[in-house]
Amino acid sequence: MSSSKRPHTKSRLGCAQCKKRRIKCDNRAPECANCNKKGIQCEYRSWESAVEQLQLPRPQNDSPTAIADRHLSPAAPPSSMSSTFSLYDLGLLHTFTIRASVTVIRRDVASFRTIWQEDVPQLSLDHPYLMHAILSFAAAYNMHHSTPESHSDDQAHRAARDHYDKALVSMRALVSQITREAADPLLCFSILICFVTMFLGKVDGLEPINIALSLFRTIRSTEGILNNDIVRAHLKESRIGTLITKPGDVPRLERPEGICASLDWILTSSLEHNIDPSSSGYNRLLTTAALKLKHMFTLTTTNPSSWDYLLLWPISLVAELPELIDAIQLHEPHALCLLAHWCVPLCNAPPKWFVQDWPIMVLRTIQGILVGSQWERGLEWALGQVSQMPSSGLTL
Repeated sequence: MSSSKRPHTKSRLGCAQCKKRRIKCDNRAPECANCNKKGIQCEYRSWESAVEQLQLPRPQNDSPTAIADRHLSPAAPPSSMSSTFSLYDLGLLHTFTIRASVTVIRRDVASFRTIWQEDVPQLSLDHPYLMHAILSFAAAYNMHHSTPESHSDDQAHRAARDHYDKALVSMRALVSQITREAADPLLCFSILICFVTMFLGKVDGLEPINIALSLFRTIRSTEGILNNDIVRAHLKESRIGTLITKPGDVPRLERPEGICASLDWILTSSLEHNIDPSSSGYNRLLTTAALKLKHMFTLTTTNPSSWDYLLLWPISLVAELPELIDAIQLHEPHALCLLAHWCVPLCNAPPKWFVQDWPIMVLRTIQGILVGSQWERGLEWALGQVSQMPSSGLTL
């Protein structure tokens, strides 16, 4: 690939103050770190700027006009809970409480079961966006576990998609200011909406890499909301906040053999092939992304026993995700190689119905893009760590 076509390296979504000062904005709502540090007024008065960036994976047969209409239409005011939800939805809530919620739990701990089976449904009664996220997750669960004889696939799919859309619309309409009371439902919403994003991306036929990018966009938006100081302070004290595993409290692991050498080769290769001044921002992006991958692999292994920390890489890159997404969309080889390294533990982790096989499909897609090129060497370590992948010569 020609090195002349560089991905965008500046945030398109920074606050007005950062744009005026021509510095990088971290896009945190409602106040970015730069404005907070300087003690100046930031444009982010509400959550809306972050929430509006939530991306919905759409079925490939959706028309561009229909998609544009959904994205551009203003947020509708929420209707009452009684008029919004049907008897079918009541069944979905029951499904979530009894069965689907158990699949969210990172490990089988009684306190986590209580949170997802009792506390979260109770919270949703006062927060429609969380209720819609719950119902979307439950409908997706029903769809995945339905049999051909049940003929319930289509109804469950429509419900999952409908409640997914409504969850995001409800966020735009309801979350207008930061409060401690919003912290718990926002965290639960963020977790569920990320999982449904992965599931619907696969079901709706998105290309594997685009599923990953939809997840990255969702993570970026939800992290922009959750990174607020008031929210973080509350989650440190609340029982719901225990759903977040805190890396600072976990002993560090020895990194997998060969990963540092592999990532260092990717960075060295980038510096050698992108030597013009316009590439400096891209090289900094790759360096940051590689360092945070190395950090992630001090908290998890290539064959993890749980999903703890497996989303840490995109979460820790929340400020850099727009540029990383651009690079991956352009099929920049170094960015693709980093994405492949991140997919390794996802491929080997305990199966999750809402993840399915898209991480392995991402690896196969990347190998198909880079096979036979000089960049294929950047995939050797990643491919060698996944039992479902041949080390070379993949036949697509």
